[in-house]
Amino acid sequence: MIKNFPKNEAVQLRNMLMYSPGQSLTKTFVDTPDFSMIMHSLWHDGEMILPADDRDIFITCMEGALIVSLQNKELYIVRQGESLLIETDQEYRIIAKQNCKFLIINTRD
Repeated sequence: MIKNFPKNEAVQLRNMLMYSPGQSLTKTFVDTPDFSMIMHSLWHDGEMILPADDRDIFITCMEGALIVSLQNKELYIVRQGESLLIETDQEYRIIAKQNCKFLIINTRD
């Protein structure tokens, strides 16, 4: 079930979450054992460490740019309009290269 999203209305997803200086903000749309869809905003140089998960991770950057690293090794830079799909069963880290908003979708086969 999708929550925190207007029904029967076209919206710009990136406008559904604002920035807060020095903070990481989130808005959860779906969270089940097999699927989650969560929007995040990070202030420049902010970071999030996300736990290991046996689900695929799909990241779409809606504003700004972010760095995705596994085992403290920078692997990917994802910029506005780009998406990244990674398989991971290890902790991963996201760092805001600039103020950014992004959507993370996790899904289990």
